[in-house]
Amino acid sequence: MMEHSEVPKKTRTKIQEAIEDYIQIIDTNNAEVPTETIYRQTAPPEENRSEDMVEPVEKYYITTEEVEVARPSEVVDNYKRLGLFEEVAEWMIEKEATPNLDKVIRGPPDENEYTNERIINGIRRVLRDLAGNVMDCAGGFEYNEEDFERIFDELIVPLYSEDIISTFIIPLDNFDSEDGEVSLSPPDYVDQLDQVVEVEEFKISEFTHNERSGIHNEKQTPDEKIFGYDTRMVRTTHKLKIRIRTQQVPVRLIDSLADHVLFSLRLIKPKSDIDLGKKYQKSDRYESYEYEIPSVFDVNIFQTNENKRGISPHIDRNGYKVENLEMIGEFWNQYSENIPAPPIRQDRGAYSRPIERLNQMYEKSRLEDAIIDCAIAMESTLIKDGGKMPQRAVVALEEEDEHSPSFIYDFFRTLWAERNNVVHEDSKIESVQIDGEEYSAHEFIRLSRFFLSKVIIRYIDLEKENEDMNTTQINRDILQPKIAKRLKSD
Repeated sequence: MMEHSEVPKKTRTKIQEAIEDYIQIIDTNNAEVPTETIYRQTAPPEENRSEDMVEPVEKYYITTEEVEVARPSEVVDNYKRLGLFEEVAEWMIEKEATPNLDKVIRGPPDENEYTNERIINGIRRVLRDLAGNVMDCAGGFEYNEEDFERIFDELIVPLYSEDIISTFIIPLDNFDSEDGEVSLSPPDYVDQLDQVVEVEEFKISEFTHNERSGIHNEKQTPDEKIFGYDTRMVRTTHKLKIRIRTQQVPVRLIDSLADHVLFSLRLIKPKSDIDLGKKYQKSDRYESYEYEIPSVFDVNIFQTNENKRGISPHIDRNGYKVENLEMIGEFWNQYSENIPAPPIRQDRGAYSRPIERLNQMYEKSRLEDAIIDCAIAMESTLIKDGGKMPQRAVVALEEEDEHSPSFIYDFFRTLWAERNNVVHEDSKIESVQIDGEEYSAHEFIRLSRFFLSKVIIRYIDLEKENEDMNTTQINRDILQPKIAKRLKSD
């Protein structure tokens, strides 16, 4: 892992003196310190908890406290045109003591190099941010050496490294666990990217109240500030956290890692309605040093899952309850190499498309479209070489212990019948009968996801157990003889 380059002592001293002078100028010209209301989310105080408040209500109950904080950095923009920090910027250029220019200058170089004007403007912007954070930490137009040293190490020292360290927080909507966290091993495609140095954190972990507060404060409208970034956040207990050291901001990689984890979680518990929330990146500014609330910004201006997903058809959403997060880690270690991770890793063998079909089922606003996705995925596995889907499914899922062989047979018979009704008659699914029981359309969708997940995992296992047999060979050499044996015994 590459360490931060040392900031020359003379440079640090020059910057420190410039920050002191800058704050003194601002203090002389401003009488009143601006304030801002931030929102701090906490668990309910003990005196506000009713005796009958039990799980899950108590776990998700969050109070939002309004806190007025001093925000002296609000006046910094008023001093942009005065040329402050220009002298120290010119000195840094002359002494070749500038930070990594790719980090301080916005936009590409001019003909393979940056002009002095752009370098000076970039350094001035960085130093204004530094001064603003020092004042915010002090709560006024004041310079405090201890605050300066701490914030200098957080904001300026990393600029002298070739690497960029980025931390992303992605809420796992509708996910719940009693466990705290599980770390996941970075997938193989990370090492194949030239710009990635190291994935320092890649884990599912509990949300802290401070992280919730940071997301809460990122929102702008009054309603969103009351309810959080959306109403689902209230029941979101965990997030995917990715901390990565790169030479460029890794937008495409974050998309791939997030979808990779989501696809895995859906394969584990396909009846649940888990989804990703918006992606947030931690910024260098703190909303309040006193409360240690991190500042974050929404990165969904890039390609993200929010842009790709349709309206969920599931009104009463099934929760994703995991007693032991280690189970997710074990599944990840066993199957992650077989799971696609768009946009970076599209094709992971014969079962990439069925896995993508499974995830498309969550995106469709019409239940009937989701059933078509399921039927196509089942066809590409169970009857790729022909045959009858219900019979093939019974022998493929012979180790399935949640449902009887007769239920499995009747489910796949019903799936195929509904598929035909939708394709040939454009019919609407209201409810279905399976093995003598009635299921609503939403229950049928969840059952369809469940069995598709089971089929995908079974075929991956058979492929691994039988020296990389393809789907046709599995059907012909393993499953079809079992069908013949069943028919003979009957």
